[in-house]
Amino acid sequence: MKETGYHQVTSIMEIPQNENSSHLRRHDQNSIEQQSSNSSQISLKQNKDATGSERNLYVETRPSTTICDTDSDDVIIEVNEFSQSSSPLIYKLTDTPPFYSLPLFVLQQGILAIPTPLLTTFLVSEIICAEDDDEIKARILSATFFMIGLSTFAMVTFGVRLPIFQGPNFTYVLPILAMINFDEFKCPAVFDYTDPVSNSTSHMVRISNDTMMTRRDFITGRINDLAGSLIAVGAVHFLIGVTGFVGIIQRFVGPITIVPIILLFGIQLHPVVVGFAQTHWATAALTVATAVVLGLYLEKYKTPIPFWTPARGFSVTWLPVHNVLAIFISILIGWICCFILTHYNLISNDPESHEFNARTDARFQVVHDMNWFLFPYPGHFGAPGFNLTAAIAFLIATLMSVLDSIIDYSASAKISCAPQPPGFAVNRGIAVEGLMVLLGGTFGCGHGTVSFSENIGAMKLCRVVSVSVFQWTGIMYMIFAFFGKFGAFFITIPHSVMGGSQIITFGLLIGVILSYLQFIDLNSTRNLSILGISLILGMIMPKWMGDNETAVDTGSYRLDTVIKIFLSNPSFVGGVTAIFLDNSIPGTKKERGIAYQIQQLHNLDDDDDSKNQFRRDEKHSESSTIKTRNTDEGDKGILLHGREIYLLPWIPASFRKSILFQFIPIFDNAIPTKDIAA
Repeated sequence: MKETGYHQVTSIMEIPQNENSSHLRRHDQNSIEQQSSNSSQISLKQNKDATGSERNLYVETRPSTTICDTDSDDVIIEVNEFSQSSSPLIYKLTDTPPFYSLPLFVLQQGILAIPTPLLTTFLVSEIICAEDDDEIKARILSATFFMIGLSTFAMVTFGVRLPIFQGPNFTYVLPILAMINFDEFKCPAVFDYTDPVSNSTSHMVRISNDTMMTRRDFITGRINDLAGSLIAVGAVHFLIGVTGFVGIIQRFVGPITIVPIILLFGIQLHPVVVGFAQTHWATAALTVATAVVLGLYLEKYKTPIPFWTPARGFSVTWLPVHNVLAIFISILIGWICCFILTHYNLISNDPESHEFNARTDARFQVVHDMNWFLFPYPGHFGAPGFNLTAAIAFLIATLMSVLDSIIDYSASAKISCAPQPPGFAVNRGIAVEGLMVLLGGTFGCGHGTVSFSENIGAMKLCRVVSVSVFQWTGIMYMIFAFFGKFGAFFITIPHSVMGGSQIITFGLLIGVILSYLQFIDLNSTRNLSILGISLILGMIMPKWMGDNETAVDTGSYRLDTVIKIFLSNPSFVGGVTAIFLDNSIPGTKKERGIAYQIQQLHNLDDDDDSKNQFRRDEKHSESSTIKTRNTDEGDKGILLHGREIYLLPWIPASFRKSILFQFIPIFDNAIPTKDIAA
């Protein structure tokens, strides 16, 4: 067994003498190089056999393997495209999975995010007083699906260019939950009014003693108020990125800041995960166990896949199918188990029971009521309005989502074996997020669409970080937006199964974030104090705020609202505390853990040798696994990509040389033009 590059040599195939092969017409190196393609890469190797005579070995990489005996002088070594020993990833950022596995990877990433859009739609419906208006909810869900798809595609293509799923992050869900309890968002009583002229009856609401309107007009008015507030906040979000301000913020966010924010986010999120999993703990545990066994216990094993072709007959190829689809397979097994339990009525069919949502038929009514075709478009609820309270709540969510996105970009780069995203890439990613929040307001989503942390954990387990997977995931969600019943079908996934998948993905995300502690000095009293104080304040302050809602009384209702939202957010309290202490208490860069981060961001520009260190050599693909340099700490990780992955390759060279290009912080103006990959 021999390895070359990222591929594992698994078989040898003979080239018959004086006979045309289906893959090679001649044995000479030139014809082989001419016939190689994206799906088959061939190179000439010199090797000696047992007798000492030289033979030509043509090494070929293909998506499948066959095993044949050979005793000829010239042989082809056919290589399995999957390798688990030579690379920490199965599909890298720039890889495109084959057509037969790509749809499964897309479904796996897409299914993970299904519960959150549904939950957010219901919360927005409650704010706008449309909780029993199925048509409005269907239109909001369609708009949400469309913005998820558009945002995801834009982020991985034009934004930070890392595999980042975009969705209604909980940084936006929490302000929505807070607004539900505000007096001005209380829903007025609904009554029936019969027009004496037309003798028609309408549902009406009374806004004041002398003002009433139809319930539908009231609902669309609320939607438009949220829409205008989101448009304003989205513009601020966009400016934070396009002006380069977020690049400045990034300098103050080190490992000591990242760890408390995500840990507190997990603590804050655990009630949601429990709410899903507690509907049926047995099937939730089955989902978790399946993913753990397939993705971790069987990590070093491959799945035998039998196949038959007319040319080769029956053969078996070994691929890590159960590894790369661990989450998807675990959801399917949990879903099937819930179906069996539902069929035999072993799960309560009482809608008031918490077990009811673990049934596979609990939400079939949603599929039945959903229209086959929906057409979301900007302004389909009417002209945008504005609500100051909603704008303040969304602004707080935006500030938190910017910080959360910086962390998500860093975690995604770490999992993808890529260098930490430079400032211009982070600026561009935040700018794209802001633009998508603004567009989401025009579509009437009622929430922002920003980076989604859950899918990062799935990438870590399955080791598939291909950007093309996320591009197609975005396209899939846009299709869901127009074909309502297709998207609604996935809403029927039992809550317990989704709870089990969230335990795995959020657990892996927290584990990835905890790995940042390796960069800081854990023997430093300074660092331990910052971590401990940030975590404890992030836990006790929201608890105190929840038990003492009247404690904040400045005399201004708006100011009280802002303070309450800030102090009720664990990640905000802990994150601000960590940022302030880490940047004010004296400490060396090495002690704080930012020396390695700074080196990754800047060593491409130090000298030609360091630039080459981070760039894959196209002519020598066998040397494409690059270890990061750190003379003080030793090797801290493996890089399979250079910083060129963050560049926009389609920008004209003339624009790159322009003065304007040098002053736009979302472009790679720090890198000389001659070093930019075409």
